[in-house]
Amino acid sequence: ADGPRYWALYAPDAVFLGTDATERWTLAQFKAYAEPHFSKGKGWTYKATERHVDIAADGSYAWFDELLDNAKLGQCRGTGVLRREGPPAEGGSWRFVQYHLTIPVPNDLAEALAEQVRALNEKD
Repeated sequence: ADGPRYWALYAPDAVFLGTDATERWTLAQFKAYAEPHFSKGKGWTYKATERHVDIAADGSYAWFDELLDNAKLGQCRGTGVLRREGPPAEGGSWRFVQYHLTIPVPNDLAEALAEQVRALNEKD
């Protein structure tokens, strides 16, 4: 729930994609959503259990995917793109330009879940 530390990891033009299809937030929108939680000392805890990172040949971007464990949602997946800001020779700082949090659905459940989502969307 350390807002200033957390937000410093994002580029000003970052986009956060949440688990719900409606959650495509600019950094300002994501801050507006999360800050009330952070201000109460609450946040979300995701523990990485596996991570794969690739870096562009010129060192300016990196992309990754990770498996995460969360007490409420169970296994989740995060994917993202980071941009190196500042001179690479000086190390620069990696900042998120996109992060996407998902809940992986086992193939055996996918069709039934898709039907439930479709039915819910048709109600709206």
